[in-house]
Amino acid sequence: MRHRYLHAKNRARASSSGEEEEEAALSLWPNFLLYRQVFGDVGVGGGEEEEEGESLAKLRRRRMKKKRRTEEKREEEEMAWIERMIAAQVEHERRMVQTHADACRAQLQALEALVRVVRQLVRPASSADDPPQLRRRDKDGKDGPVGNAAGYL
Repeated sequence: MRHRYLHAKNRARASSSGEEEEEAALSLWPNFLLYRQVFGDVGVGGGEEEEEGESLAKLRRRRMKKKRRTEEKREEEEMAWIERMIAAQVEHERRMVQTHADACRAQLQALEALVRVVRQLVRPASSADDPPQLRRRDKDGKDGPVGNAAGYL
């Protein structure tokens, strides 16, 4: 906006003199007086243009730094979000594997009980050569025939 003010002031000064300057400047840029009221009168000269160029360069550098910081912050937030999502995914997978293992264990226990019942129905008196899974321990800790499957259900 400052460059518009200076441009209007230069053109007005070149085309008129004295009081007519303001009118000419207003015809070139309607906000001329408003700018002067808010920011003050800025002189027209080579030194000021250099100063303006330097301040513009500083402003550009500041904007670039701010943009870089904003981009870095956005990247950090994105990486944090990705890390949270991966952690949630790993936790979900762990829970699913545990649920599957629990279901398999329950099915195995049900099948073992079913095998005991079927064996009891097919052979009421188990022989001594039954596999260890189908035997139960007696009070002395010795393996004995399964006999009654009700103790395992």
